[in-house]
Amino acid sequence: SNVASSAGVDLSANCQGGTGPIFSFWWTNASTTVTRVAQITNSGAYSTVSDYRLKKNVRNMADSFTVDNLRPVEYTFIKDETQQNKLGFIAHELQEYIPEVVNGEKDCEEFQTVNYSELVPVLVAEIQRLKARVSSLEKV
Repeated sequence: SNVASSAGVDLSANCQGGTGPIFSFWWTNASTTVTRVAQITNSGAYSTVSDYRLKKNVRNMADSFTVDNLRPVEYTFIKDETQQNKLGFIAHELQEYIPEVVNGEKDCEEFQTVNYSELVPVLVAEIQRLKARVSSLEKV
């Protein structure tokens, strides 16, 4: 059932059992093409669309994407009564080095958000570069 709709994006809820999607986000363009772009399952898994048929200008990631200057932090949320420890980044610090993964601007009315799933390709590329370097050093 359609729960909400705004600016070409629809949120639908699926009340089926099993591991199917509970919430799905759909995108509709001007020609009424409908594509599911994200879903959250009842197991808590979140996935986004990654099908090659929806992509263009695909190229290897630039070497400029690196983790060298990133500052992973531990923190607690100010209003979290449990004071449960969290792991992550400070959005505006991350935005300085990888702006593609941060939404919003520092000190604006709305809080900044981080799309942590988009950090995975940066991490994989760094691991690949490190493995190549280790391999070349082992041959010496």
